[in-house]
Amino acid sequence: MIITITGPSGSGKTTLVRQLKMRMNTSPGFRIDDIVSTTTRPKRRQEIDGMDYYFRDEKYVETHDFIELVKFNGYYYGIEKKEVLSKMSKNDRVLAVVDQHGMKALKAAGLRTVSSVYLSVPPETALIRLIRRDGADSAVARYMYDKSHGLYNSEGYDHIVANNHMERALAEMARIIL
Repeated sequence: MIITITGPSGSGKTTLVRQLKMRMNTSPGFRIDDIVSTTTRPKRRQEIDGMDYYFRDEKYVETHDFIELVKFNGYYYGIEKKEVLSKMSKNDRVLAVVDQHGMKALKAAGLRTVSSVYLSVPPETALIRLIRRDGADSAVARYMYDKSHGLYNSEGYDHIVANNHMERALAEMARIIL
C-alpha cells in the first residue's frame, strides 16, 4: 500500500514521516519506507542527498521516467517511477510526501492501493514553522503560494490528520498505516 501525505509547507510532513519510520520499523516482519522525490533545486545545508531528496540536474530529469513532475519556483520536483517500484517491492507500506497533483498521479498510476492523507495545521502555525526553517522572506512567499494553490484545502482526501500535537498525529497515522 502507498500512503500519500499532503499538506501545506510547514505542516510537519517530513518530521512525521521520519518519526513513523523510526517507530514502526521496530516490529519484526513489518517494514515501512518513504519515496524520495527528485528535485533540481539546490540542497539546503541540513539536507542529505538520497534521504531528503535526490538532487539532480535538469538533464537527468529530462531523461528519466517520472510518475509525476512539476515545476515550482524554477525547479523541478518529481516522483521517479523506478523509486516507487523499488520501494514497493521491499516494504509493506510506502509513504509518499506529495502535493495534490502527486497524490492524484500515484492513484492514477495503478501501482497498488493508494490511500491519501491530508495533514492539516493552522495557517499561523505553518507560517511560524516556515519562518524558523527558511527565514521570513522565503516563508511568506511559500505560505502565499500554498494558500493560492489550494494546499490548505483538504477536500478529496481519504483521511485528514490534524498535526497540532505530534504524538496525536503519529498515533492517528499509525492507525491509518496498519
